[in-house]
Parts: sequence; structure tokens; C-alpha cells
Amino acid sequence: MKKKKHKSEQNILIAFLLNLSFAIFEFIGGLFTNSIAIISDSIHDIGDALSIGASYFLERKSKKQPDEVYTYGYARFSVLGSLITTVILLFGSFAVIYNAVIRIFKPTPINYNGMIVFAIIGVIAGFLGVNAFYQYVLMSLPLIWRMVLMIVTYLPIALVPFC
Repeated sequence: MKKKKHKSEQNILIAFLLNLSFAIFEFIGGLFTNSIAIISDSIHDIGDALSIGASYFLERKSKKQPDEVYTYGYARFSVLGSLITTVILLFGSFAVIYNAVIRIFKPTPINYNGMIVFAIIGVIAGFLGVNAFYQYVLMSLPLIWRMVLMIVTYLPIALVPFC
């Protein structure tokens, strides 16, 4: 049981690092292409990564036993993780809305070729992430449910070139 718990914590940490790395890459790409769409998606991804990281850390902390300082234990740290996640996502949403409204009144040129390159890289990264997710987490599901989930996930990715 200890090894399984350690493996799941390791996977959450890997998901955090991959998500944060791609989000930073995407943010730089959004600045390079001058695309509010890519920037807003990267802010959302950064918020997700920071939320995963905060939840990971605070969930681990919430499992600690009571001590002299926290006589009732650390269970409230889990709730603090939810609060931090909410604040991060709200701040990111307001930042994106603010910048989008500014762009409505002062449009700027966009590098569409760069956007396509970053979109292709994003689809590949998403495909690899989903594939890793399926290989580890979903193997406990019955075969029919795995097939349904694979079709629902991969079909939109496969159709992107035809849109």
C-alpha cells in the first residue's frame, strides 16, 4: 500500500511539472504570437498547474497527525488548497477578461503562422498527456469503458486537421 501511495503522489508531482512547463512555454508562445487566445489558455493552464501543486502539498500536509501546535490536526490544510485554487483561477479569469476588453478597443496584429505552430505543439502535448493518463489510471476500468473514453478523447484530436 505504501508503494502505491508513493506512486500516485509521484504521478501528481509529474503532472504538476509537465503542466507548469507546458503552460510557461504556451505563455511565451502567446506573447510571441500576440494572441490573447493562447495567452488566456496558458493562464488557465498555469492556474491549473499551481492548483495541482498547492493541492498536492496541502493534501500531504493535511494527513499529518495532531501535534502541540495543531492539536486538532492538519485537516483544514486541504480546505486551504481549495481556497488557493479558487483565488488563482479567479485572478487568471479577471486578467484574461481585462486584456481581452483592451484588445477589443485597441486591436493588435496577430502572428497566425506562429499560432498554428503552437496549436500543433499543444495538440501533441495533449495527446502525450492523455496517453500517459490512460496507461496508468484507466487500466483499472473495464475494456469497454476504456474504449469509449479513448474514442471520446482522441476523436476530436484526430479531427483537428480537417476543421
